[in-house]
Amino acid sequence: MAGRIGWRRLARNEQGSFTLESSILVPVAVFSLTCFLVAGLYYYHFIVLSKTAHETVERTAFAWNHPASEWRTGVVPAEPRTSLYWRLGADGIIGIFKLLTGEIPSAIHLPHQGSEGREGPSGKLVRAAAHLPDTLQGRLHYSNTLLRRSVQAELALSLPVILRPSSEELRYSLRAASVIVEPAEFVRSVDLAVRYGRALGDRQINHQRASAAIARFIGREEPASFARHDQAAAYLRTIVGGKETEFETAHGMRRIDALDANGVVHQAYLTFTAKQLEEIQLPKDAELIQRHPEVTAVVWHFFRRTGQTGKVGPPDRLLRKLEASGITVVIHDAEE
Repeated sequence: MAGRIGWRRLARNEQGSFTLESSILVPVAVFSLTCFLVAGLYYYHFIVLSKTAHETVERTAFAWNHPASEWRTGVVPAEPRTSLYWRLGADGIIGIFKLLTGEIPSAIHLPHQGSEGREGPSGKLVRAAAHLPDTLQGRLHYSNTLLRRSVQAELALSLPVILRPSSEELRYSLRAASVIVEPAEFVRSVDLAVRYGRALGDRQINHQRASAAIARFIGREEPASFARHDQAAAYLRTIVGGKETEFETAHGMRRIDALDANGVVHQAYLTFTAKQLEEIQLPKDAELIQRHPEVTAVVWHFFRRTGQTGKVGPPDRLLRKLEASGITVVIHDAEE
């Protein structure tokens, strides 16, 4: 009976209750507050990464048509002025007609430690990369499909994981894109197309007459076939304006028929076997696309060999594998 009364007195006694409650609630409160702070820290870095990516592509796209402008503010100085036809060389327009694939990509990898003296689309991307911190990884990419120009940023940031081994990291990745617009040039181009369309209609210019005029203007018609690979490679260098070079890969030396000014690799194929292309050439070019900083794209050109009958180009199975690896295929066949 006395013991029961003692427990009742202890239960009703409030002495020490504050200390007991504090010993339970304070650790929970501190732990919760720490979790909120850590989560806020990680979310803050994600917001900063998102802001940096969108700010980079928007500023680059805004200043794209005015290379001499101030990158952060967009202020265009009075001098120097760009030439009237700067888009033909500095914007990769000529490369579209040379490549005949509709798109000329240019890309640089981050963090970038290249030269500031590069020209063209790659030079503009290098200029934008100079304003990014060295802690960011990823790449800046420019695409021009003639009707649509855009700048894309793929940024990644690695942060250490708290209360975990130092080797573990939390990686944020984010993509942002901005379309390059030029309303004044668009209006001028539409007006030019309308005027020329009316003029061609008045002169009764049909497809055959237009093709013949273009062939005379260029002064070069594509041969129907080639007897040797060096002839096809030499012709390829003339139409893309590239030079012959070599690259070292993990699968051996890769000899390139033509490397153009935009970093696009062009390779001519005349005689080949599907096994040779798939097991020897494909791994080398796939590595160039993924890891070599000077290469922005790879294009395989298939020509008809003199005396060859049947289809020109790789089999459908290999064609799908090439497309999955990021390799563009162009078939030059005048008989089709």
